[in-house]
This record gives sequence, C-alpha cells and structure tokens, in this order.
Amino acid sequence: MTDRFEKVLETISKGAAIVLFGSFLAKGLAFLSKAILAKYYGPNGLGLIALALMILGITTKLSAGGFDAALKKFIPKFLVDDDQKKVSGTMLTVLLISLLLSGTTGVFIYLFSYQISVTLFNSQSLSPLLKIFALLIPLQSLLVLLSHIFLAFERTKIKVTFRDIGEHLSHFLLFLVVIGIGGSIVNIAYTYLLTGAILVFLSFVVLEKKVYPFLKILASRSAAFIPKKILGYSLPLLFSGIFVLGMGWTDTFMLGFYKTEDVVGIYNLVLSVSLLLLIFLHSINQIFFPVISDLHAKKEFDGLARTFGTVLRWIFFLTFPFFLFLIVFAEPILTIFFPKYVPGWRALVILGIGMMFRAGLGPVGHTLKTYSETHFIFKMNAVLLPLNVGLNIVLIPVIGLEGAAIATATVFIINNIVEMWKVRTIISFDLSFISYLKYTIASVSPLIVLYLFYHFFFVNWWLLISTFAVYLLVYLLISIKIGGMKKEDIVLFRVFDIIMDKLGLKWFKVAHRMEKYLE
Repeated sequence: MTDRFEKVLETISKGAAIVLFGSFLAKGLAFLSKAILAKYYGPNGLGLIALALMILGITTKLSAGGFDAALKKFIPKFLVDDDQKKVSGTMLTVLLISLLLSGTTGVFIYLFSYQISVTLFNSQSLSPLLKIFALLIPLQSLLVLLSHIFLAFERTKIKVTFRDIGEHLSHFLLFLVVIGIGGSIVNIAYTYLLTGAILVFLSFVVLEKKVYPFLKILASRSAAFIPKKILGYSLPLLFSGIFVLGMGWTDTFMLGFYKTEDVVGIYNLVLSVSLLLLIFLHSINQIFFPVISDLHAKKEFDGLARTFGTVLRWIFFLTFPFFLFLIVFAEPILTIFFPKYVPGWRALVILGIGMMFRAGLGPVGHTLKTYSETHFIFKMNAVLLPLNVGLNIVLIPVIGLEGAAIATATVFIINNIVEMWKVRTIISFDLSFISYLKYTIASVSPLIVLYLFYHFFFVNWWLLISTFAVYLLVYLLISIKIGGMKKEDIVLFRVFDIIMDKLGLKWFKVAHRMEKYLE
C-alpha cells in the first residue's frame, strides 16, 4: 500500500469514524426522542410531526439542495489554487442565494399553512405546526450549509458537534422539558425553532473563530461573488434534489393523503429504523466527497478509483450484517421496542432491502458529482420521480404501508444501480467479488444459529441486544479467518483503536494483532 493511498484512506476512515461516532450518538438520541413522542403523543402526534418535518425537509432542499455539494466541490478546489477571494466568494454566493430562496419559501408556507393542512392532508391540527416550521426554514437552510462548509474544510469534528450531536441532544432535552410541564405537540414544534436559532448563531461564531474568517473577509470586501459558476454547477443538482426529495417524501405525502396520521406515524417510525442501515454510508460520504474532490483537482485519477473501490467494499462489509439482522428480526424488534408499531414490520423488511442496495453500492452519487455529472443525475431523477409517484398512487390504496415501502425501495434500487453503471463508465475500480462473497458467508452462517436460538428461547430487549453484539463479533472473526480482509483494511482497525482510546478502553487494541492476518 503506497504512502499516498494509505494517507487518503486514513483521512477518510478517521473522518468517517468521527462522523460515525457522532451519528451513533445522534441516531440514539433521535430514537429516544421519537420514542418519547410516540409514547406521550401516540401515532397521531408523531404523524403530525412527521408531516411538518416533511414540509420542512422539502423546503430546505429547495433552498439548500445542490449548493451543499457546490461548497464541497469548489472550496477544496480554490484552497488548492490558493484563491482566497473565491473561497470566501463561494460561501457568500451560496449563503445569499439560499437565504433568498428559504425566506421566500418560509413566507409562502406561513401564509398558506391552513390551506396546505386542510387541502392536502385534511387536518386542521397541522396548521399551527406549519406556521412554526415556516419560521424555521431559513434557519435550517443556513444550518445545513454551514455544516457542509465545515466538511469542505475537513473540520469533521465541528460538523458532528453542531449538526449531529448538538441538534439531536437539544431536541431530546427540550422534549423532556415540554413533556415535563405537560406541553402540547405545538410546544414540541417550538423546540425545533429554538434549537435552530441557537445552533445557527453558534455555528457562525465557530466558523469565524476556528475555521475561516469569513465575516472578516466579507467586511473587507475581498470576497468574489461568483453566482454564474455556483448556479451552473448547482442548478442541475437543485432540480435533481427536488426530484430526489419528491421520491423521499412521496410515500409520506401519499399516506397522509390516502390514510390517517396514525398510519403516517407507523410508517415514519419503520422508515427511520430502516434508515439506520445508511449510517456507515453517510458517515463515510461526508468526508469521502471533499477528499476525492481534492484527488480530482490534483488529477490523481488512479488513486481516486482505488479509493472508491476500497470505500465501496468497506461500506458493504460494515452494513451487510446489520441488514440481515434487521430483515430476519424485524417483527421481534418492533414487538420489543415499539409494540404499537408492529403492523409496520413487513414494510420495515421491504424498506431494509431498498436501503441495503443504496448503501451496498457505495458513494456513487458523490463520485458522479466529483466528475461534474450533474446533468446525468438530473435526467435520471426526472425519470424516477414520476415512477415513484405512480407506484405510490397504485399501491398505497391497495396495500397501504407495504405499498409505500415497495415504491420507495424500488426507486432506491433502480437509482443506485443506474448510478453505479454510470460510475463504471467513468472510472475503473476493483469490485473484489470474492471479498463480498466471504462477507456474505461470514454473516449468514452465525445468523442461522441466532435465528434458531430465537425460536427456542424467549427473547427480551437485553437478550436481543446481547446476542446481536455476539453475532457482530463472530461475523468479524469469521471474515478475518476466511481471508475477507485486505492489507489496506488495517486502517479501519487503527481507527477502531482510536475510538476505544477515547472511550477509556486503551487495553482493547486490535490493529497490531490484525496485521499478520491481512494480505
């Protein structure tokens, strides 16, 4: 393994480990928050929050979509060129355009919140929540873009602190306060607004003091306003993002249109569980994009292709055992942890399959963006959106939750297969089919034993968690024993040792022990 390649993998793995550590905390807090809402406000209250968050997600994507990718594309490029005017100009252009879009959208949602609630969802209870979330739209757009600015400067810890842990921890604590004083679901909505305002202010302070003196440069009028370059790159991604967002929220929207808030609440929970399968993909993606943008800017194309192939294999290795466990034990997981949501277990299995395809095919979307294939992404999503809408219209009235899940999973599978095909036409990388086969063998064999154990013994929450932990350990040991790991994978174990150090488990060292087993 060359020194340069090893350095690139270490950058990605260490950055991803930080994001992953933060993501686990964030997802844990998010689940606790959702469990609290589910318990105290029921599927109806959770459904109302889900619909409000859907509107927030759509409008935030309209305001920030495409521009987040532009930040991670151009800031590393201009840093390589040592063009500080364009570095600050990129940030200025993106933030101004986003504020204009988000402010306009927020005013529209605020003024027409009642009409949206009654006409689209036949729910007057949703209207006051939409007014609150309308005020949050500009703040949320700024927070999204600021987090991507931190990533563009490879300041992963700061991004994780504010965007992942900080946001979800604030929600969790404020939810407890609202529930403690007997507050309503409207009061819960206000906690989102308060969290957004605080985090945007703190993010600007940290940006100025710790990362880049953006406001100081802006005050000196040294920033180069570059709307043509930014819009030329971002607009295809913005429109494509609208299609992607439509695909992502069509299921929730259609369920809200055809069914009740209770059904939306059940689906929202199982969708959130299935999205946990993307945690490794998202963690690696956030540092992978700036790193390969740097490699692309330096024309190190062989290193880029090799990096992509390795990262692709890592994501599959990390995700596949979680996927198998989820689809085999979908019903027991919901029965033990969310008994009111058990009717959604089949939808959870279907969504899990779709998410595995999305994760298993790796960071194909970011790779296409690196090669400026934004028009291809736009055209593909323009085709997939009507397909998704059509599937939801046909399937939801007939089979409800499962219909929404089939539509979503189908579109995810097609999307990622097509993107992988396109990536293969641009770069040549090693798919390492033998390694994938070994990971499959290592994950399936112990799961068979675990499944038999479940049928012979009563399983409660602590037994389910402990057996899952044993399953992951056995999977790792089998993968190593049958030669599923490669020499460059030692980087993963080094990062694992770093995490153990931070947790106070300095005696738990594995990297130096694993080197003799790797090719």
